[in-house]
Amino acid sequence: MGDKRTYVIGRSPHADIPLADASVSSRQAEVAFLAGGKVLLSDCKSTNGTYRILADGRAVRISHELIAATDTLRFGQITLSANSSSVLMIFNVLRSTCATRSPI
Repeated sequence: MGDKRTYVIGRSPHADIPLADASVSSRQAEVAFLAGGKVLLSDCKSTNGTYRILADGRAVRISHELIAATDTLRFGQITLSANSSSVLMIFNVLRSTCATRSPI
């Protein structure tokens, strides 16, 4: 199976990807890299939800969803889009960290 590693997104300063906003739960979501370069985003039963924003602007609440670097995501009231440097930075950091690990 290899070394399983998930990355926590949340308001906690101990989160791997901290989002300092009151609308974000301490442990909002987890992201994991899977075999074949797929990325799985899982909501951690957060209070204000984790969403994928569709092309038509609708927000769809997710529980477990495969995502891409081009997706627009919302954690509580914080929206991160593909053209946001923070989203690109998150994906680059996670990809470089996972490059030395076995896929989940």
